[in-house]
Amino acid sequence: MQSREDKESEHIMDITIETLKKNFELTAQGYVKALCKMWHLDEDYGWWVADDIGGVWCYGDTGTAITYEDMRVLVEQQVSFDAFMEYYDYCSWAIEFGQHEPNLSAWLKGCPRHSIETRQRLTKMKEDLDAEINKLRET
Repeated sequence: MQSREDKESEHIMDITIETLKKNFELTAQGYVKALCKMWHLDEDYGWWVADDIGGVWCYGDTGTAITYEDMRVLVEQQVSFDAFMEYYDYCSWAIEFGQHEPNLSAWLKGCPRHSIETRQRLTKMKEDLDAEINKLRET
């Protein structure tokens, strides 16, 4: 049998969890507003994936995805849209070529990364290889 204190503790925990969730969602929405203001974006073109507020936020026709943690970093460090897109493009390249995908905080601190020349060279090589493969398919 539960003591009165245990029951009160469970009730307080229920209320606290509900309050924490509400406060977290308000905070996450606040970061969206701050990011949109900072980058001059129309908030109406963004959405939380699967309506999971505080998960991944997407924006625009391309659905550029930003995790809540990245959004916090972007806002708190006042990272420009162009700087973020450089990071985003690098990560897309890294995924395509099976390379390490750095987190945003490490990127902003100057973590090791492949040079633009290396990325362009490898991308060109891949395009050439794809073209050769397509030629073989046509014969």
